[in-house]
Amino acid sequence: MEFELDNDTLNDLEIFSKRSGDDGIWALFKNTRTIGARDLLNKIMREPLWDPQTLTNRLEIIKYFRDHDVMLDFSYNQVDLVEHYLKLNKRLLRSNPLDALYDHFSNKISVKPAYYIVREGVTNIIRLFQVAKLVIDSAKEQGIVPNALLHENCPMLLKDEFLVQIAGHKRKLNCFELNKLDRYLRKTKVEEVKQLLTFIYQLDVYESAALVARKSGWGLPVFTKDFSEVSLKGLFHPNIQNPVLNDITIDGSQHLIFLTGSNMAGKSSFLKSVGLAVYLAHLGFPVPAKSMQLPIFKGIVTTVNLSDNIGNGLSHYYSEIKRIKYTALKILEKGRLFVIIDELFRGTNPKDAFDASLLIIQALSKITNCVFMISTHHTELAEEIGKNAKVSFKYLESKFDGDKPEFSFKLKDGVSHSRSGMYILKNEGVLDILDEAVVRP
Repeated sequence: MEFELDNDTLNDLEIFSKRSGDDGIWALFKNTRTIGARDLLNKIMREPLWDPQTLTNRLEIIKYFRDHDVMLDFSYNQVDLVEHYLKLNKRLLRSNPLDALYDHFSNKISVKPAYYIVREGVTNIIRLFQVAKLVIDSAKEQGIVPNALLHENCPMLLKDEFLVQIAGHKRKLNCFELNKLDRYLRKTKVEEVKQLLTFIYQLDVYESAALVARKSGWGLPVFTKDFSEVSLKGLFHPNIQNPVLNDITIDGSQHLIFLTGSNMAGKSSFLKSVGLAVYLAHLGFPVPAKSMQLPIFKGIVTTVNLSDNIGNGLSHYYSEIKRIKYTALKILEKGRLFVIIDELFRGTNPKDAFDASLLIIQALSKITNCVFMISTHHTELAEEIGKNAKVSFKYLESKFDGDKPEFSFKLKDGVSHSRSGMYILKNEGVLDILDEAVVRP
């Protein structure tokens, strides 16, 4: 069963593009050396996992790369030459000594493009072989061998005695070795060579992820075996300059967070931060927090930037209802989801919004195998659900200096009844502009 992640959630969390149109979160990790690794990164980021072993494997390698400052010694050009070589539609070089000498000297007399591609392709396969083997051997020497490096994804080619012997030489390949290796690599071992390339792409992606963790101070998530709690220390959103760090613990006994706060207090950004951390954790990647502990979920569903669906004739409120229904069906299908809803039922009148929100919150609080984070402006709901033991109340702090709001962006326990909407309206001078428009002829 696949991890639940739809396009609306990807867009809400701005994984591949920000609302401004710039590259999204994935751009933080795309500092790879090769196009193949970038394609693999794109695939990984579209396919979160809930398989404990695969997640553990990724985290092991990234932690090893981060802690030991592992830098892969190969270039894009080397990999590109290998890929070009594997696609070469020319005859294999003959491996007997006379043919090897003939190929070598005839190329000296008149340079043959195919021979050049073979020579560079074979040479760089050996180079990539050396790089991959060095990573594993170095880990062994330090007594720290991530299991994932010896996992089934590790190509069998690295155990090939013939290539181990060839790779141990520090001199250039002679013509006899070149001809023999061309037939060996392009025919006998071609699938293993492709596996080696895939392994190199994987290492390239993990090096890039480790670089984010090392340079930006991101933490690596720790998964718990039971459905207990989600704990984040020093959480922030990477797209915010000089962000305020927040801690949050979502206990298994209070699995629904009721989040309040005035306009501009940071509710949406905070919810996106949590959602992003949960999402990245299920890639086996670093998260924008000092530390994170969580159970493995089977999916994440967010409702943050929902808009009217004019093409289908749907109002905003009806789009919200459809999204809630989608969420409910996914809970029924998979269970154990992490659900985020920003401004529940903002698209209808206050009375309907209050009544509908109350019904949904009460219903969700009974589903104990999921975690829910719901923000709302309807703080009056707190009085109705205050005795619900499954609900935890949080707010983002704001204070008033006179009639001017000040935002700390710090998460607190409780409910905020602070309102800044009228201040924002007046501060923008909207009423003054309208008054001026009245007196004009």
